[in-house]
Amino acid sequence: LESVVFPEGITSIGTAAFWECDALTSVSLPSSLTRVESTAFGISGLTSVTIPAGVTYLGNEAFGNRSLRVKVLAVPEFATKEQAALLYQELPPEARE
Repeated sequence: LESVVFPEGITSIGTAAFWECDALTSVSLPSSLTRVESTAFGISGLTSVTIPAGVTYLGNEAFGNRSLRVKVLAVPEFATKEQAALLYQELPPEARE
């Protein structure tokens, strides 16, 4: 599985749904999405992620990627300081600019 396009109407992505899915390099998240549960995309092969503005919950390490393959993670304007800090911590040093 290299790419996933979630259809409109999807509101949540479950815990560890794509955990350790190394081949996954691309996802398109719908504007209807409101929740991304813990480790949903943990240790995947994602190279970029844009979080829709409607997302109001990001679980622990929802995009955690200790293999340092996540280079860009757009933080939506609604994000609380805590959410933004969590996302920032999950980015590799070279993406923190």
